[in-house]
Amino acid sequence: MNLDKAPSCLAHTRVLVTRPQAQAQNLIDLIEAEGGQAIHFPVIEILAPTDSGTLLALIDRLDEFDLAIFISPNAVNKAMNMITARRALPPELTLACVGRGSAKELKHFGYANAIVPEGKFDSEGLLAMPALQQVNNKKVIIFRGDGGREVLGNTLETRGAHVTYAECYRRGKPQVDTAPLL
Repeated sequence: MNLDKAPSCLAHTRVLVTRPQAQAQNLIDLIEAEGGQAIHFPVIEILAPTDSGTLLALIDRLDEFDLAIFISPNAVNKAMNMITARRALPPELTLACVGRGSAKELKHFGYANAIVPEGKFDSEGLLAMPALQQVNNKKVIIFRGDGGREVLGNTLETRGAHVTYAECYRRGKPQVDTAPLL
């Protein structure tokens, strides 16, 4: 037995990667680096919103908002690409993210000071943050995909905020060949 090299933790293991096409490569590389065999079979794709006119109108009105919340890295990427193509973010607009992935994506756009939960990376974790406790009469825009959870917006409204949803992407079923999976 060769003691110089420990066996890879995923040796002889096949892992089905269901992430969207554009987001799978890093995970595939990590799986393969550990000796696993990654089988990429995307079950969802991230698409532009059906009605980008509504989103663009909200982007034009960003000066009216106190807080912008990004639900996911997809929301950051889609929204910020549209925002930066059209305008700069208002300097007084506070940014918040549900998790570290979204905050990391915001940093790619040059924004490093977002409110991010420290332990629980979901709507409930963000809602527990001190900055989201006193939101009475604050105008909040939530960038998300179509048909996301309502708990964040509903809770902020209960706390007195005026919430507007900005649907900046939609989920779709990709056209994929099932033969490699089978």
